Amino acid sequence: MRGGAAGAPAAERSGEEPLRVLVVQHEDVCPPALLGEALSAQGAVVDVVRPDLGQPLPASLGRRGPGVRAGGHDALVVLGGTAAADDDARWPWLPAVRALLAACAGDGTPVLGVCLGAQLLAAATGGRTGRAPLGPEHGLVPLVAEPVADPLLAAAAEEDGPWRAVQSHGDAVLELPPGATLLAASASCEVQVFRLARAWGVQYHPEATAEMVTAWCDAGDDARRELADAGLAVQDVVAPVAAAAPELARGADRHARVLLEQARAARRERGAGSALPTTAGAR
Repeated sequence: MRGGAAGAPAAERSGEEPLRVLVVQHEDVCPPALLGEALSAQGAVVDVVRPDLGQPLPASLGRRGPGVRAGGHDALVVLGGTAAADDDARWPWLPAVRALLAACAGDGTPVLGVCLGAQLLAAATGGRTGRAPLGPEHGLVPLVAEPVADPLLAAAAEEDGPWRAVQSHGDAVLELPPGATLLAASASCEVQVFRLARAWGVQYHPEATAEMVTAWCDAGDDARRELADAGLAVQDVVAPVAAAAPELARGADRHARVLLEQARAARRERGAGSALPTTAGAR
């Protein structure tokens, strides 16, 4: 996937190279979708890498100041998938994803980890993941923000009405990494959003569409059994997501905006040679 057409003219007028975002996609049914569209619409170049198809991952993103190689990236998005964060036997590329996440969190590269991506971010930086103690979450779920200052929370607060997001997970972050800040929770999942320096982990899916949720609900016997155990039919999960399509598009736009704002700030700092934020004491 390539993006950037909508915002390219402004970048060209300013003489600034467009921001580049690397997106790690683990499965066919978990594409960047709304989030990728929002990043592209805001002028970013979006490059999707598929380690599940044998495409290699970089060790870091390579942005270190003016004149960097064209293949470098300014921000990282790691999407969701059906794996557990430590399921290296069946998903042998996960160690490379965790290493990339650790490198980005350590050097101040902006990161957005989504669902499995959030769990991988936590695991890569000293946290702990596992089965969600109160069981899986599915569909459109309200979130409760913590009373802390944070760009993503501030962006969510701009919207009228409750903060809601699409859920589809059975695992969760059980212990935050050292130095991380809890930003939001849901009624049945304590860690919905956390931040470590310029790296955010979100347990929900800002990229999801109703079509994607339908595919997840009908992905196999295990998925259908999980819904049945919760007393849910596929339509119970999908209908509220479909009805909230404009709200979800705005949510994807907010996540893209915050990530790109942080990427611009990181690029300015690196160009000026100033100190980067570190994971120690990040808030």
